[in-house]
Amino acid sequence: MMAAKVSFQDISNSISGGNVTMSAGNLINSGQRRTIRILGEIEKPSDLEDFVVKSEKGSTIYLKDVATVEFKDEEKTTFA
Repeated sequence: MMAAKVSFQDISNSISGGNVTMSAGNLINSGQRRTIRILGEIEKPSDLEDFVVKSEKGSTIYLKDVATVEFKDEEKTTFA
């Protein structure tokens, strides 16, 4: 990360900006109105690898260039 001059904030901003589900408007077809959504939710590690974390002077740095991306199971906080 240091060699590429990428900060944790650059990575955080990239992931926050790409992990968004939003409305894309409405479509009316045969008298029925349908809402259109753009799904941007990350489901697997490979979805993150091609996120652009920094782009300067014609050089693009992807998350896979500065990090190993993997998901871990959520740690249990309670035991029953």
